[in-house]
Amino acid sequence: MQSGVNNIFEFLDTLMAKVESIEKKVSGKTQDKIKDYLDIDELILYLKEKSITVSKSKIYKLTRASSGGLPHRKVCARLIFSKREIDLWIDLQINPQSNKKSIGKLKAGINNNINTLKR
Repeated sequence: MQSGVNNIFEFLDTLMAKVESIEKKVSGKTQDKIKDYLDIDELILYLKEKSITVSKSKIYKLTRASSGGLPHRKVCARLIFSKREIDLWIDLQINPQSNKKSIGKLKAGINNNINTLKR
C-alpha cells in the first residue's frame, strides 16, 4: 500500500510541475501581447524614444481625425494603441510614396489586432 501512495504523490508532483510549466508559457505569451499595446501615457514615452515629442492633447486630436488619424482602439472608454500600427502610421507620415503598401499593412494589422482582442 505504501508503494501505491508514493506513486500517487510522485504523479501529483509531476502533474503540478507540468501545470506550472504551462502557466509560465501562457503567462509569458499574454505579457508579450500586453507589451504590444500602449495607453496614452506609454504612447507619449514610446514616441519620445523615437525622438517624436507630442502632447496628450495632440494625441487626442489625432485620434479624432476622420481619415489618416492615429490608429487606436477604445477599450472600456480608454484609448489603447498598437506599437506595430503606430510604427506603420509614422512610416506613412514620413514616406507618403509608400502609401499603398503601408496602408495595406496597417489595415491588415488593425484587422488582426481586432481579432486578437475578441479572443
